[in-house]
Amino acid sequence: MGDSTSVQTIVGGTVVVKIGTSSITDRKGGLSRDVIASLAQQVAALSAAGNRVVLVSSGAVAAGLQALGMARPNDVLTKQAVSAVGQSRLMRAWDEAFAAVGLISGQALLTPNDFFDRTQYLHARNTFQRLLELKVVPIVNENDALADDELRFGDNDRIAALVAHLVNADVLVLLTDMNGLYTDDPRKNADASLIHEIAAVTPDAWANGPALWRLPAPDAAAHKYTRGHVTVLGGAEMTGAARLA
Repeated sequence: MGDSTSVQTIVGGTVVVKIGTSSITDRKGGLSRDVIASLAQQVAALSAAGNRVVLVSSGAVAAGLQALGMARPNDVLTKQAVSAVGQSRLMRAWDEAFAAVGLISGQALLTPNDFFDRTQYLHARNTFQRLLELKVVPIVNENDALADDELRFGDNDRIAALVAHLVNADVLVLLTDMNGLYTDDPRKNADASLIHEIAAVTPDAWANGPALWRLPAPDAAAHKYTRGHVTVLGGAEMTGAARLA
């Protein structure tokens, strides 16, 4: 995608990688251990190059549905129950994949209060800092099982943006099943075009420019962290992406 810089060329930086459910599930909707293993190998390569990596991983509901053998429910309470079943299974998949490449992962379930309450925010920041000092790969997800439907993130892109700010990340990577960032939803608008690279994002661009579909992360929350880059990747591959500065 364009004339880009590989994420794996970063040395000594902090990288936050958001992985959506569609990127780590198979055609039947269950967790794909092969994809998760591949991603763990790529994280290991980043770590070996001197980087610190934080993963924001969806997939708890998919893992829960797979375990329970049921279709996706419509009501919130059942979704939360399914998430509770799936979260441990999602972590087991990541734990096993990282163990195979010599890394240790640790779970961090977050709520909006962890970012909006100053005391909680500082506590979360210190915890992540210590995890990274211990060379642990934090696996982040929203605490869906207990989240209040009126006060929740609802989108791991937003969590990834906030975590990037929390850990003072150099790069934020959003893995997606699309080819990248579009001017509109290409599934609904045949005229939607792929944006290969954004050199800068200004408030005027967001107010007056095209609706940048598939990237809710670099909104007001994301742009509170300004030292890094946001990278949108098609598929589950951490190299060869357009860089959003």
